[in-house]
Amino acid sequence: MVDQKAMNRSANKAVEPSGSVSESLADFVDNLAELGDLQLRLLRQDARASFQHARFAIVLFGLGLCAILAGIMLALLGLVEELAAHAVMSRPAAFLTVGLGALLFGALAFQYSLGRIASSSEGFRRSNEELIRNLSWVRTVLTQSGRSRVRR
Repeated sequence: MVDQKAMNRSANKAVEPSGSVSESLADFVDNLAELGDLQLRLLRQDARASFQHARFAIVLFGLGLCAILAGIMLALLGLVEELAAHAVMSRPAAFLTVGLGALLFGALAFQYSLGRIASSSEGFRRSNEELIRNLSWVRTVLTQSGRSRVRR
């Protein structure tokens, strides 16, 4: 009977985690939650900075697209009237010239704005690098937590 009570006590002690293990686990989970929160804040800042960087390019992209559409319309109208009139430089030729000029401007604005929009995502590089470092830290903590510690 006495031996059975002693066995039950030792079995209960083996099941209950020691204070240091549970505290370490709680600290790890707390640090992990804080790390996730900081990562989201950094992502939010990078998104805001990228939008600020690309705002002008987005407006220019819209203007370039409108100019391309208007240029196509003017070029087609000019071509139709030029074919109908067969004149050397007439009103339709002017429409055609202006239309082609608008097309050229629109294409250049379009190309420039696409380059600026693509480069505006460079701000996320910082978030990505920090996420990689954080995941490496988590892997290191998880792999080293199972190793036995040297006691002094």
